[in-house]
Amino acid sequence: MYAFDSAFTDESRYRNYYTQRQLFDSIEWLSGKKMPVKCAGNPDLYIICKKSEEGMAIGLWNIFADEISAPVIELDRKYTAAEFINCGGVLDGDRITLSQLNAYSFAFINLK
Repeated sequence: MYAFDSAFTDESRYRNYYTQRQLFDSIEWLSGKKMPVKCAGNPDLYIICKKSEEGMAIGLWNIFADEISAPVIELDRKYTAAEFINCGGVLDGDRITLSQLNAYSFAFINLK
């Protein structure tokens, strides 16, 4: 996906917010559909999701020494209910706003 070898460049080439947004936009353009989950602006936040007919489960891991205050998670469609595990948050259709994600912590969200 990158037009360079990361072993021969400094970290700023691939660890920046604009590159993250470019990847989101490119993946969606190439696939022709929205990504199931994305949270821009948090390069050390790792997200895994699993979709089913009933909804989607999301796991988030903050692998950084700073907390993430009020991360906004964008979803591929609107959901009607959310269960938050190890975090607090608000579901608003196709967006979730978490209260915060502490340093080196994890959270799970179950969407219906």
